[in-house]
Amino acid sequence: MKFERVSIAPNPRKKWAYQVARALHIFLKKHKIRVTHSRRHADLLITIGGDGTILREKKHCDLPIFGIGSKSSFVCQARKDDWKKVLSKALRRPRVEERMLLMSWLNGKRLEDAMNDVFVRNSDHRILEFDLRIDKKRFKFEGDGVIFSTPTGSTAYAYSAGGKELTPSSRKYEIVGIAPYRRSFKPQTVDEGKTSEVIIHTERSAIAVVDGQFSHRLKAGRNRLLVKKAKRKIKLLNSSN
Repeated sequence: MKFERVSIAPNPRKKWAYQVARALHIFLKKHKIRVTHSRRHADLLITIGGDGTILREKKHCDLPIFGIGSKSSFVCQARKDDWKKVLSKALRRPRVEERMLLMSWLNGKRLEDAMNDVFVRNSDHRILEFDLRIDKKRFKFEGDGVIFSTPTGSTAYAYSAGGKELTPSSRKYEIVGIAPYRRSFKPQTVDEGKTSEVIIHTERSAIAVVDGQFSHRLKAGRNRLLVKKAKRKIKLLNSSN
């Protein structure tokens, strides 16, 4: 596998991302790799900014992605202070890793595909009521919210809420309650082929959030969220051992 044309996507809100982008242009030129503004003609996308930049760009991109982020990044393969070393290794011994995405519908409306998670939670102190169905299994509980997490996202919000860490290549996704009342709901791992449906009852404001980037407000009363594995996957460029 060889990459000949690269598209670069710096986060417009981060000054350092443009500084890295300029250095990256020089780096790629030395490696005889062309930089193109056209995604159609690129065979690799390099994002600069952090996990959020990858999460935004994935919506419009089916290319392998290499992310350069800050020290707080989890998904990005490199940091802004070591990207040359990490990228050089990835270009010499490339390995494209495919990660699961989750697709979801809120009251029939298709939401953005999730690389990390899609969750529903209250916007104030009011507790929510959940009626969750996973195939023939049914769970009824109350709590502050519920998280549907991919293997990639299992080390983030879901893990902090009491979920287990899944391997990136796992063929399962995870459902974790956020502060379930009297611990009435335990985290569930779900086979990738199964669809999950949750009915949410709320008196006040509540939101559904995809990857911490996209927010959708629930209506008062009864809401329906459907979650399943997406048909497409996100591709991440790493180096082979």
